[in-house]
Amino acid sequence: MGEQEQEQEQEQEQEQEVKEQVKEKEKEKEKEEKEVKEKEAPSFSERKHQKTSREVYFSVLPDKYEPLIEEDGDEEAAERRRRKEEKKKKRRKRCKKCRKNVGKALRFSWRCLLTGLQNMASAYSTPLSAMSTVVSHSSSKA
Repeated sequence: MGEQEQEQEQEQEQEQEVKEQVKEKEKEKEKEEKEVKEKEAPSFSERKHQKTSREVYFSVLPDKYEPLIEEDGDEEAAERRRRKEEKKKKRRKRCKKCRKNVGKALRFSWRCLLTGLQNMASAYSTPLSAMSTVVSHSSSKA
């Protein structure tokens, strides 16, 4: 009986070793398959340029097909259009006011710039003696 038990233990050990070897081989195969899949799988940029087909479904409509139109939809659409037009008018009015104000500001600043340049040019071109008389003459009036 001792010999039979030893033989059974040896057989069990051999079976376990075989099972372990099979598991290792399966793991190696899985690793290889993953590597192959990674190599074969196109990258994102490659997938982006790949042409693919899409499924398109067609349906046949009867000759007397009339789409459902709700009466409320017409009123709502008309109201939306009216509101949109009102918004446009308000916006145009605001833009017109803004343009007028900007125009006034530009004209005024241009006038100030020109008078300043004219005064500077006249002051630069007049001799110093004439300037002192003008200054003294204007100060006597005050």
